[in-house]
Amino acid sequence: MKRRKYILIGAAVAAIAAAGTFGTYAYLTDMGQLNNEFTIGRNNIDIEENYNPPSELTEGDNIFTKEVQIENTGNVDCYVRVFADFSDSAVKENAFLSPEVLTEPDDTRWVKATEYRDFLAENKDKYHWVYIPLSEDPLLGGYYYYDIPLKPGELTAYLIRSVNANFKDAKAVQDFDIIISAESVQVLDKDGNEFPSWQECWTEFMGRR
Repeated sequence: MKRRKYILIGAAVAAIAAAGTFGTYAYLTDMGQLNNEFTIGRNNIDIEENYNPPSELTEGDNIFTKEVQIENTGNVDCYVRVFADFSDSAVKENAFLSPEVLTEPDDTRWVKATEYRDFLAENKDKYHWVYIPLSEDPLLGGYYYYDIPLKPGELTAYLIRSVNANFKDAKAVQDFDIIISAESVQVLDKDGNEFPSWQECWTEFMGRR
C-alpha cells in the first residue's frame, strides 16, 4: 500500500510541475500578425465617344455628333493628351467643329477646323484643352493636352461635340476619317512627388520614353 501511495503522489507532483512549466511558457511568450496591404497604381484611360455619323455624305453641309471625352479608368491621378485630326486635308479645309451641341449650319459658334486649336487655346479656362504645334515643340508637339489632372473615375471636358463637313459640290464629296488617339501619364514623379504642371510631367515622361 505504501508503495502505491508514493507512486500516486509522484504522478501528482509531475502533473503540477508540467502545468507550472506550461503556464510560465505561455506567460513569457506572445504572437501577433499585422498585414500591410499595398495596391499597385494603375494608370488607365478610355476614349468615351458618342458618334452618330450621317448615313451618306452629300453636297453641302453634313452635320453630325462626334462627342469625344477621355475617362480615367485607373486608380491614380493622371494627365491626358489626345491626337485628333482629319484623314484628308482637303476635307479639313472646309470642315467646322465645336465643343458644344450644334445642329444648324448658320450657328455663329462653329469654328473652322483649321482654326480649332487657336479657339481652344483662347478658351482654355472653360474647356481646358491646349494644343502644342509640332513646329514649336518637337518633343510634345502634335497633341491636345488636358491642362488639369484627371482623377480616377473623372471625364475630361469635351474635346469635340459637333462636326460639320461641308462639300462645295458633288465632285468634292469624299469619305474621310477623324482620327482620335489618347495617352496618359500619372501626375507623380519617380519619387512620388506631384509635378508642378502638366508640361513638366509630359516633358519628364517623354524624355524617359
